[in-house]
Amino acid sequence: YRVWAPRMMRDLMRDFAPLADFQAAGAVGNGGGESAGFTKMQELNPTVKGSAGGLGGFQWTGRTPNNNRRLVFEQLLASIGKDAFSYDANYAMLKKELQTTERATILALRQTKDVTEATKMFMVKFERPGIPHFEGRVGWSKSALELYRAEEGKISENPAIDAPKEPAKLPMPSA
Repeated sequence: YRVWAPRMMRDLMRDFAPLADFQAAGAVGNGGGESAGFTKMQELNPTVKGSAGGLGGFQWTGRTPNNNRRLVFEQLLASIGKDAFSYDANYAMLKKELQTTERATILALRQTKDVTEATKMFMVKFERPGIPHFEGRVGWSKSALELYRAEEGKISENPAIDAPKEPAKLPMPSA
């Protein structure tokens, strides 16, 4: 998470400008909450009975035959020869969705005023989890923002922000 979060925030701010750092952190924190800080790329206990569960940093899941985000991610992985632990593959999938099927998420994200609001908006619009674990997502988002600002040499607006005490409780929500 310490490596991926600031990098992903920079990539989001570059590719979806204008996007404030706290808005990018709201997106990245959701990924952190979904995958225990980008360490669990396969959903451990799928909430959808009989499904393979979520895959990747944002736990892409198949909802219906016409909207199978996991299958699209698996096809992307195969086409670029990467696995679900690849930063490049995860960011490519996130970017692809935010430019196409989930483009309304970016428009809504740009309207948020702080990291908590950005986290909630991204959760509701992009993740749509069965089990929100919202407080954990906010913790991951605040951690991402602090990591990014530390790398950029920016003074924090809230130096008391701590990393999450623990990742989102299992089973992790599906995307």
